[in-house]
Amino acid sequence: MRSTFSLSVQEIKKNVETFVGFLKKNHLDGFYISSTDRFLNEYVPQENCHRYYFTGFTGSTANVLITAQGKVHLFVDGRYHEQADKEVDPTLVTVEKCPMTMSPNTALVEKIRELALRTVGVEGERTSKAFEEEIGKVASLQPYDHEEIGSLITFKKLPAPGEIFPVPLSIAGETVKQKLEKILAPGEAILVTALDSLAWLSNARGFHLPHQSPFL
Repeated sequence: MRSTFSLSVQEIKKNVETFVGFLKKNHLDGFYISSTDRFLNEYVPQENCHRYYFTGFTGSTANVLITAQGKVHLFVDGRYHEQADKEVDPTLVTVEKCPMTMSPNTALVEKIRELALRTVGVEGERTSKAFEEEIGKVASLQPYDHEEIGSLITFKKLPAPGEIFPVPLSIAGETVKQKLEKILAPGEAILVTALDSLAWLSNARGFHLPHQSPFL
């Protein structure tokens, strides 16, 4: 799946201004915007990457912290230092270049601590429990659902996904039953949420995500 969706600097600036108004109205000092979808996938269609709507950055992963003062901090690892500089408007977005020894998650938490942000909002459906707990160590956490954020920002709808199709056994190598018997003993069960794992277990594909073969 490839995307031709893009936003102008003016549209991104308007999104930030709208969101800052939301922060002030709800007495939030900052807000964490995720790059992932609600399945916590790293590679998502641009239309479904909320971070893009506030920065214009198209890399696969990054973290965004928007403050009530209108500052947008984009945290990127070493893969994207140069790309981020080229894609964002420096008058609107500050690129926080994480060193090899620090992940974007850790850098964002440290920025919250540095700025002494007391109350921070997050996208509850797009933030892992582990990262919520990390943010919660340095600030009071306030989760919001998709409908609340979607009422502020016009997120583009995704096109209908294509068909899901089976992988021939000659390529998959094992049947679904054989795979399940290999990883589970009698009486055991496993909860699987990662889309690539579901694709492997089910011997099915969909190519519903950029540069990947899993299905949604």
